[in-house]
Amino acid sequence: MGGLRPPGLNPKETLLLVTLARAGDMSLEKLAEQTGVKDAARWIESCVENGWAQLEDAVVRGRVAEKLRLGIRARDGIRISSHGSPVRSGSCTGSCKRREKC
Repeated sequence: MGGLRPPGLNPKETLLLVTLARAGDMSLEKLAEQTGVKDAARWIESCVENGWAQLEDAVVRGRVAEKLRLGIRARDGIRISSHGSPVRSGSCTGSCKRREKC
């Protein structure tokens, strides 16, 4: 992916964040399935530590009874730039050569 990418963001983290920003909240299992990232938990934990994602408990209907399951979402203010990379709103440095609003 081109464009402005946060420093130190791994390609797997980028894929996970873009998927969350576009598809919305989902479980870790669904996120791993949709992205094909087998070690998604490792990379999401890194995103959470760096403020790019947040974890929350969600109640889901199970076969027998409701279960408490961990849900993951991109943090408020995270969006996908015109270059396809996750950015925090208002964080464009103006170094974009395309002269677009990021």
